[in-house]
Amino acid sequence: MRPARSALGSLFLCLTACSGGTSPSTERIDAAAPALGLADLTVTENPSNALSIYVAWSSERPASTKLTVRCGRDYDTVLGSDVMATEHEVFVMGLYSGAECDLDVESVSEDGATGTATTTFTAGALPDFLPELQMWITSPDRQQPGWTLVNLSNQVGMDPLIVALIDERARYRWYYQRPGPDPGGSTELVAGPDGVLIGGGGNVPVSRANWEGEQVWEAGLFQHHDIRALGDGRYIFLGVDYACPEVAADSIVVWDERTESVVDFWSHCEHYRPVPFRDDWSHLNAIVPFPGTNSVLISSRNESSLFKVNLDTDDIEWMFGFPPSEFEPADLPRIELVEGERFYLQHAPELSEDGRSLLLFDNGSDFGRRNSRVVEVAIDEKELEARVIREFRPVPDVLARLWGDADRLPNGNVLSVWGSRTETPSRIIEFFPNGDVVWHVVTPVTWGVYRADRIVEPLAGYVLGE
Repeated sequence: MRPARSALGSLFLCLTACSGGTSPSTERIDAAAPALGLADLTVTENPSNALSIYVAWSSERPASTKLTVRCGRDYDTVLGSDVMATEHEVFVMGLYSGAECDLDVESVSEDGATGTATTTFTAGALPDFLPELQMWITSPDRQQPGWTLVNLSNQVGMDPLIVALIDERARYRWYYQRPGPDPGGSTELVAGPDGVLIGGGGNVPVSRANWEGEQVWEAGLFQHHDIRALGDGRYIFLGVDYACPEVAADSIVVWDERTESVVDFWSHCEHYRPVPFRDDWSHLNAIVPFPGTNSVLISSRNESSLFKVNLDTDDIEWMFGFPPSEFEPADLPRIELVEGERFYLQHAPELSEDGRSLLLFDNGSDFGRRNSRVVEVAIDEKELEARVIREFRPVPDVLARLWGDADRLPNGNVLSVWGSRTETPSRIIEFFPNGDVVWHVVTPVTWGVYRADRIVEPLAGYVLGE
């Protein structure tokens, strides 16, 4: 196991679609650059991830670091730093299995002397624990470029949770298998420059894995379904309130990593409760900051409702949806769609930048709409009115009872997850704004996907030791 590295040196993003393992490499020092001697050029496969490598060399005196990696048409990137050093090491990630790559290194000293060297390698095989994905590309020219971050959980084999990046052709470009026996399931993933924040699903604790495939942080928190970093070491997530009468209820928790303490807490049952109480009545599955306010939107799956919660006053400003029973207090401000447009057992609401519309995954249900869909809804908070703008559905219809996700993409497309556990495959589908399917990925039947995020500019790597 390599020691933990500093976060990021100077980095360059992929210049084209990036694509990983290594084979023995042969060093060739370029005799055309005699002014600065380079030596000991080595390529080492990352033991934690066969789709990434460490490239190291030395220069006879302090010089800059530059590495160019080319793997056919699918990977062309430059990583470097102007920091003067004699020992140079670069972490390269985002390769694809079987990629045949050329590496060119260059170092320039303070007096302008240049040294170059080249080598080659072939990326290795994928580990057996990664499931095989099937994909169909209907309109490649209409895809949103970038890679897709997903959680993969084997709900039959109970393999440990897998976090992965797949590219536009559904090839694996990065993966991480979390330590521990629990496959997770309803696990939230948040990508950042230092790696991936992994939120609790099942018995998976909150943790962070760096891009080199090492767990670098873990917190002893019970948290479920959704977590977001607020900055300054604070996180907001969904927890449980065991102090509610009769049955436990969900809660909103703000936690400070620096003091390892809860700094804010909001209980759902103190402000809303069904009549009569029932087990798992709340089942919160999403928490979304409301733009320009200190309010959040929470999604209560089993109430088929969304709630806007003011964290300054603790009040529910309004609820939106179709709860299956009576509730208290009965005079809560309420928004509801007409019967044919209602959503049921929803997941992953996403607000527009102005907060006037939201996108969500409508799972449907046996007692309501018997198909799943992605729906975009306009909301008038002042008039407490809403209307459906558009919806997205594959052909034929799919009923994803368990999980789902829906994200707006920068080019206007919508990325969606139609999640399952064991009865049907999970699907990741990208839609064009008119509803046409652009890109469709399918897992094996026993593999579940909870959510997915498009990483528009994935990292290619970084210089180590800075």
